[in-house]
Amino acid sequence: MDFELFWSSYPKRVAKKAALVEWKKLSTEEQEKCILVINRHLASWRDTDPQYIPHPRTWLHQGRFDDELPEPKVNGVDWRLSKTGVEEKGRELGLLPTQFEHWQWFRTAVLKAAA
Repeated sequence: MDFELFWSSYPKRVAKKAALVEWKKLSTEEQEKCILVINRHLASWRDTDPQYIPHPRTWLHQGRFDDELPEPKVNGVDWRLSKTGVEEKGRELGLLPTQFEHWQWFRTAVLKAAA
């Protein structure tokens, strides 16, 4: 996997060499997971004071990519209850409404994939 992709997505770009050392210690599967979950972490840090966002090396070393995060809300509503939330979750999971004949089938597929 591409460390530069991870690095460019991370909001606190400090100690790049140290982060790269940790990145190389991860398995390919863990590297892929980092790339997949970083956007959820970014969303959870949206209103966080930057001093409380972990350094990328720390995030990688501590396996923070495996942290359980609260489910994202769209306009204060659980994502499962809004069309926008379901569509955003679908994109995150690699599913698009256009792949399904009916929107409800898309929603069902998203809910199953997210479970």
